[in-house]
Amino acid sequence: MPAPQQTVKIINLVLGGTTILASLSQLTYIFSRFNVFLLGLYSLALSIPLVYLEFKVPPNLHRFVSSYFSFLGRAVIFFLLSGMTAFGGAFKIINSILLFFAGCAFVFIQVSAIIDEPDNFKGQGASISIGDDLDDEDDVI
Repeated sequence: MPAPQQTVKIINLVLGGTTILASLSQLTYIFSRFNVFLLGLYSLALSIPLVYLEFKVPPNLHRFVSSYFSFLGRAVIFFLLSGMTAFGGAFKIINSILLFFAGCAFVFIQVSAIIDEPDNFKGQGASISIGDDLDDEDDVI
């Protein structure tokens, strides 16, 4: 049985990959339902970083898109993607349901703090959580 952090990584990879596929299939609506096409573009822009950030975290990215680096932020992204990709066939509807339940699970994880943050959630060289800089009490003037 994989560790909880590995499970989170697998969930992010699977849901990110299936959401990319659902977003790409939604791009075929360009002439018939343009609003669904635009939702497909936005969901593609939100789901590509889900997969990319599991492998490599560019330096200082946590300053600009901090929602990708917390369970609550990922839950909000999952809820948004759930609503954006719910148009079409059974694959997209199932993907939306899975995204919604994963978002609920990530909210529960954030509130209960039963799983530590994965390594890719932690900023490189900068503190993004309150209280991390308490060790440097010499800098207080």
